[in-house]
Amino acid sequence: MKKHITKILFLLFFLVSTILIEGCNSGANPSAFPPSPQLTSTLVRIPTLTKTNTLIPTATSTETPTYTLSEKQLQDRLISLLQESNENCFFPCLWGILPNKSKWLTAQSLLADKGVSITALDFRDDWKVYYNVFLFSGTERGIVGLEFFVRVDVVDIIHVSSDSFADTNSYHRVFVKFSPEAIISSYGPPSRIWLDSDFICSEGKSCPHVPYTLIFFYDHQGFVVEYTGSVKFEGIYHFCPSFQNEGNLDSSLDFYAGVPEKFDDIEGLIDSKFINRKPLDLTVAAGITIDEFVSIFSSNSRSVCFTTPRGVWK
Repeated sequence: MKKHITKILFLLFFLVSTILIEGCNSGANPSAFPPSPQLTSTLVRIPTLTKTNTLIPTATSTETPTYTLSEKQLQDRLISLLQESNENCFFPCLWGILPNKSKWLTAQSLLADKGVSITALDFRDDWKVYYNVFLFSGTERGIVGLEFFVRVDVVDIIHVSSDSFADTNSYHRVFVKFSPEAIISSYGPPSRIWLDSDFICSEGKSCPHVPYTLIFFYDHQGFVVEYTGSVKFEGIYHFCPSFQNEGNLDSSLDFYAGVPEKFDDIEGLIDSKFINRKPLDLTVAAGITIDEFVSIFSSNSRSVCFTTPRGVWK
């Protein structure tokens, strides 16, 4: 009997407890008891050092490709440059470069546009001398030099030279714009003309020819052209300074443009070449005036020549 009563009491206690727990749960405020946090599998992107697709400009990724010119292409471009008409850029201006005015960086850019680079550097007095020597091959085999004397980043002097052309006719074709005929036609009579030659044959008694130098000065314009040639070694020297007909100018030429402030006059460009003896004025050497000399070129004569006695050059 006792056991039966105890079992009944236990069941009543269990029933009452269950009712109380259910009542509490049904009346509770859900917001007062937030659910326990749970682990999720959310994807988080962590930055890493990776290669991007950004294009970095390089020397080979430019839109305009650069090409290395062959020797023949460079030679052709330089010949074209020397034969250029130089329109709207009269001497001493050359290829758009004006001595005493043009900056060297501008000059470099103008030359580069024409396919010619000047890379070598020398120092003379207070100048930086940028230069290049071009060795021509083929039918125009010879040497062409370009020099730019630069002071305080400004081009002071332009020097164009030629030498050792195997074929005189080729030299005349390449430098046709610098010929005596072309210079006189474009710029009129020179201010002064100098002439120089030798009395004694430097090659000995059997020497067939002696050299001579003819120099045009254009003092007002500011440029000088120096030509060399050869005459027969005899009692009377016959000078024929022409690129045409019976001319006896050889393949050596020097053109100087610009008169630096340090020089008293344009003669300073060539003084160093004539240390031992100064050339003679044309009138003194040959007995002809500049106008008479110029008239030789304008007379359409087959022979553009004049003479001097050999004794003048003692």
